Amino acid sequence: MKTLFTLILISFNFSTLANVDEYQFCQARVDSIRQLSKLSINELTSLKKSIAIASSIEELNTATSKDFSPVVTSIQEHQKITKALAEKTTLQLLKMLETSAISKAISLHGNENERIWSFQFDKCVEDNLD
Repeated sequence: MKTLFTLILISFNFSTLANVDEYQFCQARVDSIRQLSKLSINELTSLKKSIAIASSIEELNTATSKDFSPVVTSIQEHQKITKALAEKTTLQLLKMLETSAISKAISLHGNENERIWSFQFDKCVEDNLD
């Protein structure tokens, strides 16, 4: 899990890992899931399908309306790998993260209970600490 977490951190901070910690990552993750949970189930299902079938970073960018190109560059530089391998690694990682967030948003759809969101944050931190 730590390797995955390191790659996730790279996606949040393209120049250095020092400024991002588990708490920042988890807060951003829970905030993202919370926003997604406000979409309709049909929208979430459609988004999840679009992400699942994306076969390139460009397709993933289009499906999510985000630009993951800097993540590719960061992973390439951090791992000292080719751009093609960095794109493949980034695509696999981000598809997993994005679809996981959507699945969680579906399971928490419309939930406004602060205890549930606090629990999600605590569980994320617990799962990502050494």
